[in-house]
Amino acid sequence: MSGLLKENLVPSVVLVETSHSGNIGSVARAMKTMGLNSLKLVRPKCDPQAHIAYQMSSGAEDILDNVRIYDTIYHSCEKIEEVIALSYRKRSIPLPVKCPREYFDQIESNQHSRAFVFGNEQSGLSNRDLDDCHLQMAIPSSKDFPSLNLAASVQIICYEWAVWASHFETHTFEATEPPAESAEIVSLRTHCQNTLSNIGVIRKAHPEHTLRRVNRMINRYGLTKSEVAFLRGILTAVDKLT
Repeated sequence: MSGLLKENLVPSVVLVETSHSGNIGSVARAMKTMGLNSLKLVRPKCDPQAHIAYQMSSGAEDILDNVRIYDTIYHSCEKIEEVIALSYRKRSIPLPVKCPREYFDQIESNQHSRAFVFGNEQSGLSNRDLDDCHLQMAIPSSKDFPSLNLAASVQIICYEWAVWASHFETHTFEATEPPAESAEIVSLRTHCQNTLSNIGVIRKAHPEHTLRRVNRMINRYGLTKSEVAFLRGILTAVDKLT
């Protein structure tokens, strides 16, 4: 994929706590067939460059050669504007959940960087992992047997992205206002947390529920850089009054 899609707009794939080296190789192969090349691992439980990984990559050795490893999803996606979790996990305070086709159909701009985050083969993504993501995607599957293996899930998402990207190879869109990066969203969340604590909105006994609700609200709307600056200006004004 070239043309209108700049290199930094080709999505990254992030694997969290992957336990089998062969699965990492299969994911690399799935990515390369659809034009993706940035593979990031968070706390891997296996060697991403083991012999079996290269065997299963079937020609995608360059992706394994350049794999990057991180301690957290946040650090793997600091400069990325939209972080999408692939998960069926239900939460009391849920992220916005979309199926792949629904997600790509509603995208109106080719100006955002994205990362697709996949969990461990057995346990998936934890609630803490989902806190570092902006929205949640679930692949429709049989109710009787909903389990997809890791590489198959990655292949489906990469395919849907490739179909979407091919549309932008032949269509131009006006540049939109720059979206906020993940690091800017996290700074806003931290500022909001501190301000709400100072004015007594967050209960000291059980702060997690309120903070998670605030995080979901912030993540839901795809804030731009100027909107983040505007909201932080409001919070700063509140801080000065307390």
